[in-house]
Amino acid sequence: MNTAIIIINWNATDDTLTCIESIKKWIAIPHQIYVVDNNSTHEEKERLFAQEKNFNLLKNKINAGFSGGCNIGIKAALNNGHDAIFLLNNDARIQEKDFNLLLEALISKPDIGVIGPVIYDANTNALLNAGGKNIGWHYISHWRHIADPQDIYEVDYVSGTAFLARGDVFKTIGLFDESYFFSGEVADFCKRIHNYRHPSRSHFKVTIHPQAKAVHDLHVSSAHRGPLYTYYTVRNRYIYIRKFFKVYIPILYPFWIYRHFLHAAISFMNKQKNVTKAVLKGILHGLIGKVGR
Repeated sequence: MNTAIIIINWNATDDTLTCIESIKKWIAIPHQIYVVDNNSTHEEKERLFAQEKNFNLLKNKINAGFSGGCNIGIKAALNNGHDAIFLLNNDARIQEKDFNLLLEALISKPDIGVIGPVIYDANTNALLNAGGKNIGWHYISHWRHIADPQDIYEVDYVSGTAFLARGDVFKTIGLFDESYFFSGEVADFCKRIHNYRHPSRSHFKVTIHPQAKAVHDLHVSSAHRGPLYTYYTVRNRYIYIRKFFKVYIPILYPFWIYRHFLHAAISFMNKQKNVTKAVLKGILHGLIGKVGR
């Protein structure tokens, strides 16, 4: 398969270039790297653009978020004939042998639409994510244990940290929903895959390969997330519920309002006022239907 690797950069050029260097060590799997710069600062852009010869650079004039940035890269990759699309966070790493396990599964099992590795902490090697759970129902929306150590298994969604999809899935299901901006768009995409039905083709599966491993540096990602990430994770749950579980809003909204107010209260008692504000703002904007950035 003709693989495109898509990396989003937003004011983290050093991490992006280090990630690219790790991929350049691959020797057997043909691939092209696409870097989408989400309108970083002038200094960050200059350092990234100076390395443009090493990858396909897509320059965004605005910060389109994770969903919008990925969509720019995916469209470019599909237009260039790539039939395997791999999203990789710039603070994550995957070795060629592990990626090859994912790619071989995609090639040998035509019913797999999306597949991801098990993700471990880059510093402690603790298991972080062995597949996603429905974000409308679960506060902790990822598995902390491997469901089947021996064989590929299905999950609600695959983390966008390291996410391999068949190009045909995007052509069939569509791109990421940019209403989310940052957080929730991958869960939404995978939910649309689960919901998709067509009489002329079989159902795409969303899966995890238990033998494939990626690592994620949480120290790096936490430095870029903070209260803003909290805001989007809170707000976007309401978007997701309104889109997929409208009939359950009378049950789910009160539950999540209670759960989020509890989060706000705990952060306030811990003197994390920025987090408290982010949670309360996320509740309000989620309930009134604010979307996008």
